[in-house]
Amino acid sequence: MIGRQVTHILRDSAGNIIALCNPGQPWSPVPIKKVISEIRLEIQKYYVQDSLQRVDIVVALPVSEPFLRTNPVITDVNLLEFLPESTEEIDIRRTKKI
Repeated sequence: MIGRQVTHILRDSAGNIIALCNPGQPWSPVPIKKVISEIRLEIQKYYVQDSLQRVDIVVALPVSEPFLRTNPVITDVNLLEFLPESTEEIDIRRTKKI
């Protein structure tokens, strides 16, 4: 499975990431809830490309709800937080805060 390169994110008014994006790609944007489901069911992979390597996005499983990270270790850097905000629009009814 090749995977989908994530280059941008969408945030809600509280600053939570609500979708992963790659403007211009037919699959973009994808709501976080759908990304989590696709990763867990091994239907799709998502990744961030930094200057040196491809970094897979994983589902972290804390005590509460699952969320997305580029590293399962909470103390390590999460590259998703550094992606630029996308100008794409998403139907907020299809999203869920993670």
